[in-house]
Amino acid sequence: MRWRVLIPVLLVILIGSPVIAMAEYIYDLRCGTALVTPGEMEKRVFEKCGEPTNRQVLQDQGSPRNPGNAVGVIEIWTYNFGATDYIYTLRFEEGALKEIIRNGRGY
Repeated sequence: MRWRVLIPVLLVILIGSPVIAMAEYIYDLRCGTALVTPGEMEKRVFEKCGEPTNRQVLQDQGSPRNPGNAVGVIEIWTYNFGATDYIYTLRFEEGALKEIIRNGRGY
């Protein structure tokens, strides 16, 4: 009886774990021998990591109920360091790095 309950629970844990771990917030990013951490400015990150694979520029308008809550310019940089590393997404607000997200494997 225990196995009938335990096996489905284990399957959910094993199957669900990779999905949960697909995107993970991290505290720093290593670009060669350089280390990038939140708070650094775009120019410094560019000097350390080079040209991103993809770059998006967004304008934050705030929420409809609170338009004064806008951050301003948001940039999303994506780095794909190849099949032996991960894909990283960096979010900048007003030129300062706010967060680093490690996504799935690179290609």
